[in-house]
Amino acid sequence: MALAVAARGPFGFDSSGLATSHACDSIWEHEAGTPNMIDLLRLTGLKRRLPSAVLPLLLLALTLLGGCSSSQSSTTGNGKQFPVANGDFETGVLPPWLTYQSVQASVDSAVVHGGRFSLTEARAKGSVYQDIQGLKGGAGYTVSAWVCGSAGTTARAQIAVWDPGTNASSSSTSTLAGPAWQLVKLGFTASSSRTIRVHLFRDDGNGDLHWDDVRISQRE
Repeated sequence: MALAVAARGPFGFDSSGLATSHACDSIWEHEAGTPNMIDLLRLTGLKRRLPSAVLPLLLLALTLLGGCSSSQSSTTGNGKQFPVANGDFETGVLPPWLTYQSVQASVDSAVVHGGRFSLTEARAKGSVYQDIQGLKGGAGYTVSAWVCGSAGTTARAQIAVWDPGTNASSSSTSTLAGPAWQLVKLGFTASSSRTIRVHLFRDDGNGDLHWDDVRISQRE
């Protein structure tokens, strides 16, 4: 993805950073009172009749066919957490996040990594973004977020950061979002402006991207 650099707008960026995969544990977990797949197999009697080697494969197939599945894990690593307004989208609405380019962004409860709501990006390329102020100049930080894709998604996900003080940008590795939640990370150093603009990008392609639990932590 290549976009024109603008002094006060979203920007172009190159490839750098880190994206790590995290297998979704939701097929083994469930909220109180809500049956998970193991419970459903037990209730139908299938669990008793299936060979032990077949059960994990069946669960994996059901997860892949269903697209993203929920997870209550929220581990993002060590370091002092810096507040991100509505970073978990638990207000149920998009603000203070804003949209860039043609992406259709919404907050809903269809698929979540944690809590009750997550961000969905659909139909076209673009991003949602917000400005983060009050960082410590010269300090190192890591911005992270969880992302997954609906079944058959070909659109790629990427975190990008733009610093208005230096007009410099950087981005995480472009990540193909599958049905398992993946933790995407990007490290950066704050300038004397003490401000960055964080983007959650959806590139061209099919399918919906779901983002959740955006965090910024100061590196120790």
